[in-house]
Amino acid sequence: MGMPVLLPLWAQTDSGFVSFYGDEFIGKKTASGELYDPAVLTAAHRSLRFGIRLLVTNPANGNSVTVRVNDRGPFVEGRILDLSRAAAEALDILTEGVVWAEVKVLRSEEPLVFTPTESPSAFFQMGAFRTEANAQKLALSLTEQGYKPRIRKDGTLFRVYLTVPESETTGLTEKLLKEGRNGFLQVSKEPQGTPVKLSTE
Repeated sequence: MGMPVLLPLWAQTDSGFVSFYGDEFIGKKTASGELYDPAVLTAAHRSLRFGIRLLVTNPANGNSVTVRVNDRGPFVEGRILDLSRAAAEALDILTEGVVWAEVKVLRSEEPLVFTPTESPSAFFQMGAFRTEANAQKLALSLTEQGYKPRIRKDGTLFRVYLTVPESETTGLTEKLLKEGRNGFLQVSKEPQGTPVKLSTE
């Protein structure tokens, strides 16, 4: 069965499933000879020439990002692009892993686009527990109120936290206090440790 590909034509558009590189590829050589850097906005495509820039849009949230093709792939049936971690973060697809996206080949003179957030992320630790059950209970409560909590096992503790654009920290703080959640702590970086699957996933 043939694999869906973009034709190398200016303003050519396509849509399909996109995914992103795992951390095990960090520092490894891509097909173009460049080393994979998760912080750079790049992508793998099966046939487009290296250097072509693509505008990738996540229709689920409207986020868009411009990436440069520097590798070959993906090698999974039905997917049209593999994105760098930075590009996936820009589209807010790190949680889903694989999403349907729209892709447009840009003319070389078109400007770079990076629209999802204008500021770095902020992290709110909502609680730290010695038992996973209690962490899952808090995560469930947060999920039911529309939040997207994450859990990490850090040594003997299970840390429940939220991630938001830095520009939204004041609004989130006010909202949490209004809801009577006063046990949270804003931290400078994402909690460390091993990700724990939420019971709601």
